[in-house]
Amino acid sequence: MDRISRRLTNIKQDKVSVSNIQPSLQSLREGEEILYQPKNKPLRRYRREGHVLWYSDMTKDGNEYVDKNLEVKKDIILDGYLNLRRIPIFEATANSDQSNLATGSAVQLEFGAENIDTTSSFASHTFTAPVGGYYMFYYQLGFNAFDTGMSYAMCGLRRESADYFCVSRVDDKEFTADTDAVVSRSGSAVKQLDQGDTVGVYWYQNSGTAQVDFKSTVSSAPPSNNTRSSIFGGYFITK
Repeated sequence: MDRISRRLTNIKQDKVSVSNIQPSLQSLREGEEILYQPKNKPLRRYRREGHVLWYSDMTKDGNEYVDKNLEVKKDIILDGYLNLRRIPIFEATANSDQSNLATGSAVQLEFGAENIDTTSSFASHTFTAPVGGYYMFYYQLGFNAFDTGMSYAMCGLRRESADYFCVSRVDDKEFTADTDAVVSRSGSAVKQLDQGDTVGVYWYQNSGTAQVDFKSTVSSAPPSNNTRSSIFGGYFITK
């Protein structure tokens, strides 16, 4: 070992000592380091730096001890699984009807009343994934005024304005005549999303008259005279 290396080694060895007394800001010199083990806690390394007493716990078996709050800036991985500080969960209901839905093109259905939105990720009737991973989505939709002149219609979820999934079809042969009865469609699905991907609920009718209404409420018996008939929601499962 050369002279400079030996000097650095000796400095490091002299710098840290073991104490049987709890170190304090007053008991340490600036830059001094002390090893001390509090009762029922791991061995700690104390250092006075910048007129502040700092310490870090040491471990002999990989277990870590936390005295107070654990502040985490990003995600926590436990046994290989992601644990978010705040799980993305949302649910919204339609609070007004959409009348005479257009034919021949996709129409986004509107959910103007948010019930749950833990990560502020639902806006303008659309969910935007705050983190990539697998999500569970669900919907329940109410329609009326179907036109038997159509060949078919469908409702479902659409990712990034292109990728349809969890589609429910309405066939013209389901009705022998135009109907004002409220018809419900529901669905649920797991979808993998990248951060920033968007998901909305859409209606498409290929032909016929633009007369179908998307219903926000349906007259009913108790428990409510104005029961919400259309909802859209989802939540994060895992990465």
